[in-house]
This record gives sequence, structure tokens and C-alpha cells, in this order.
Amino acid sequence: EDRYSDLYQSTTVLSAGGSTLCIQAMLALAKQQGDTILAARNSHVAFINTCALLDLKPIWITPNYDSSTGLLQQPTANQIELALQQNPQVHTVYITSPDYMGLMADISAISKVCHQHQAKLIVDSAHGAHLKFTSEDLHPITLGADLCCCSAHKTLPVLTGGALLHAKGYSSTELKSKMALFGSTSPSYLILQSLDYCADYLEQQAKEDFQQLEEERDYISSICQQNNLKLLGQDPTKWTLDGFAVGQTGEKLTEHFREYKIEPEYTNYDHTVFMVSPFNSSTDFARLDAAINSVTKKTPLQHATFSFPESIQLLTPREAVFSATESLSIFDAIGKVCAENKITCPPGIPIITAGEQLTYQHCDLLKNSGILTINVVK
Repeated sequence: EDRYSDLYQSTTVLSAGGSTLCIQAMLALAKQQGDTILAARNSHVAFINTCALLDLKPIWITPNYDSSTGLLQQPTANQIELALQQNPQVHTVYITSPDYMGLMADISAISKVCHQHQAKLIVDSAHGAHLKFTSEDLHPITLGADLCCCSAHKTLPVLTGGALLHAKGYSSTELKSKMALFGSTSPSYLILQSLDYCADYLEQQAKEDFQQLEEERDYISSICQQNNLKLLGQDPTKWTLDGFAVGQTGEKLTEHFREYKIEPEYTNYDHTVFMVSPFNSSTDFARLDAAINSVTKKTPLQHATFSFPESIQLLTPREAVFSATESLSIFDAIGKVCAENKITCPPGIPIITAGEQLTYQHCDLLKNSGILTINVVK
């Protein structure tokens, strides 16, 4: 932990329970600031589950939708400042950066706004453990966040479940006391040992490797441009391709890459996402180069319009989760209060959260995700 604290220039403790355990600890600390929290609506389900456990009441910031890319944007500093002005009782802000599609928030600007309003900034950076080692230090703690979690196992050579909890202004004792509320007294020492080994890698090789990965991304971006294909996002480990730019759905584009023995991390109707690391070989990148150069180009497609369903919060997450429930088909449940968080995973963002009233728009999204039943409050 001392080595990680030196590497990240923060107070850092290790987690064998993934970023979920870190999120639980961060929100337990936030509870000391009050029982309401300002959060971006694209937060992972681990956030809302923890709100239910701790009886925190989220006030949502709805991200804007970019119809040119088909992606939800990150919340802006202006959005957060307006929300803090409208909710002066809030002293904690919670965002996710990078998100699952590789988009990154302007944490420097957001942290300044938060601190001007005497609010703490918590960042779920589960996909951002590597950002300390890119050519520009983009780690949330460097940019002004007060608390941050990183799933080291996602972008670093660590066993699944290995994560880091970073803080400024908190002691390791404070962090561990809150983790102890939720974590096992018997953590996996195999996971912790893999974090130890990873510290060696970070000290000796990571900076060089991730800068080389950025160069690979720049090269692939230029190949995409030559083939009218859009490479979206800013995270050097998440390469999100917009299939609509060449007239193909994400599913069709994925079929093409599979012909070249390339399996994406994630595919939806619009996009194909690759999760790339310094441990990909030159052969991997050569296959990707060849696959992109052979993509069939058609007339570009238009991304559909999208907006999050209106959040009509009739109960707190805790009240809903611990209520008596019944299971109904989604369309029979319209107008009732949801008693659980319904997600698609990846990326693990709830379509509807516990305590919200179910609407037709929710049902359409649930049906499209293959979710046909739901637990509601009796």
C-alpha cells in the first residue's frame, strides 16, 4: 500500500473485492457529509445498490446524448454547478470516468466547481487504473478528485477482484474502517499478491508501455479516418468504433472482425468496442489494421435519438429494496414502483432504479434488453 500511495501520490489501500468494495467505502464516507448525493445517471449499479444499503438519496444529473456518435456524453462542470446551486444541501458529487465506451469527464473543471461549493468529488474510475501512466497524467486524484476507485484488474496485470481505493484528505485507517463494514475478513491473498507483483510492473515498465499503446491508438485512429470509420472516446485502452459511419451496425462490424480472429470486448447496435492493453502483441494490432482496411463502406446511417426515461422517484432506493414485492411482467407493472435495479451488463447502468415509477419508455428499453419481468413494490 505504501508503494501504491507513492505511485499514485495519494493515500491508497488495496481491495480484493473489486471496485464495488471501494464504492461502498467511498459512499460510507460520503454519508458523513449528509444523506443526499448528486450523481450522474450513467453510474454503475454498484452505486445505487450501495445507496440502498446506506440510505443515501441520489439526485440525478442526466447526461446529454450526442446523436452524431450515438453515445451519452459525460456530465459537464456547468451541469454540476447548476445542480449544486439548485441543491445546496448536497455536499458530495459522484461521477464515472472513464465510462465503458471510453469517454472521459473534465475532472479538473468539475473538481474546481465541487470545491467552490464545499462538496467532495468521488470518481468511479474502475476503468482508469492506467491513467497515472499515460503520457499526460490523467488520473482523477491528480486532477482534483477527493476519492477514487480503480479496478486494477481491468487495465493492469492483476487477478480479477484486485482494485485500488485512492484518497486525498483521508487516512488509510479511515478508508479501511469503512471497507470493513462490507468486506470479508478473509480477503483473497492470491489477489493481493497479484497487486504486489503489479506494483513492480508499474514502477519499472508501465509508463513506457502505455505511451506506446497511445502511439498504437493514434496509428489505428489514422487508419480508421482513411476508411471513414470513427474511433470514439479518449481512453487509450477503450477503442470504440462507430459502425454507422460506414453504414454498418455494430453487430455486422463485429462479424467482420471475427473473420480476422478478433473478438471485441462489447458490441451493441451502433458500436463495436475493443479493450486493448500493452500486452496485446504486434500481431494483434496488424490483424486489426488489416480488418479495418477491408471494412465494406456503405452510406452512413443516422443514430436514433435517445433520452433517459424521466425519473419519477416515489420511494428512496432503500425503502423500495426492502419493501414487500411481487413479480410482474413489465407491461403489467407500468405505474408501479420498481423494487430492484434492472440493468444490462455490460455496462451495468440501471435502466430503472429501485424506487422509480415504471413507465412505457422503461418497458421499451427493458424489452429491447431481453428483460420481461420485474419486481415491484406491493
